[in-house]
Parts: sequence; C-alpha cells; structure tokens
Amino acid sequence: MMNIISESRAAEYTRRSHGSRGSRCSERSWRLLGRDESRHARAFFVFCKELVDSAEENAVAAVQMAYVWLADRRRGVKHPAGFFYPHSSSTSGLRQIERYAPAMTDVADRKVLAMIRNLLVDESVQSVGDLKAYLRSKVA
Repeated sequence: MMNIISESRAAEYTRRSHGSRGSRCSERSWRLLGRDESRHARAFFVFCKELVDSAEENAVAAVQMAYVWLADRRRGVKHPAGFFYPHSSSTSGLRQIERYAPAMTDVADRKVLAMIRNLLVDESVQSVGDLKAYLRSKVA
C-alpha cells in the first residue's frame, strides 16, 4: 500500500510538472516518467489485491497503511526513501512539492482511494474518514 500511494503521487507530480520544464524533449521525458510511475502503482496494486483477496487481515493491514499515509500531511509528502534516508535531498524536494502544489497530492490520493475501493470491493470508501470507519468496524 505504501508503494501504491508513493508511486501514484510520483506519477501525478511528474505528469503535472512536464509543462513547466521547457523543451519539447524534456516535456516528453516527464510524460514518460509519469507513465512509468503509473505502471509501478498498478503493479503494486495487483500484488496488493492478491494479498487482500487471500485473507481479511491483509485487507485490514492495507487499509491501516493507507490511513497512516493519507491522514496526516503536516510533515509533507511521505515517501519510502524518507524512512531510510531521512536527510536525503529527495525527501525535502517532495515536501516542497506538497507545500507549493497540494492539489497534485489531492488528485493522486483520489486515485489511491479508488484503488482501495477496488481492493475492498466497497464503493462507500470515499475519504480518509471512511478508511478510519472501516478500521473501527474491524476492531469492534
């Protein structure tokens, strides 16, 4: 789930960034990067779907991870690299994107919520609050 979210966000950032970079070659490269990140997100989704379909506790674990990642953006965009390389320039760059273009993250996160609906086969999951409600229903 962590990879689905980070790859979806990366895809949206690169897709939206290509217009401001200059040359036609550069724009094409940014678009290709965005499509590549989208393919990564889909591949992680397929893997996650297999796990979720195999056991309910995997669905709960996936939703827990999604909730942690989607619920709090105060410290900027989360990315797996930030956990392993907390002083990396790439993580501070991601935080800059979130600060200056939060709409990009909103678009990406809506796509992630659509994937979660597909994972759970539950159209009622529309927001982070719905993820929290799902988790509470599994604890009760």
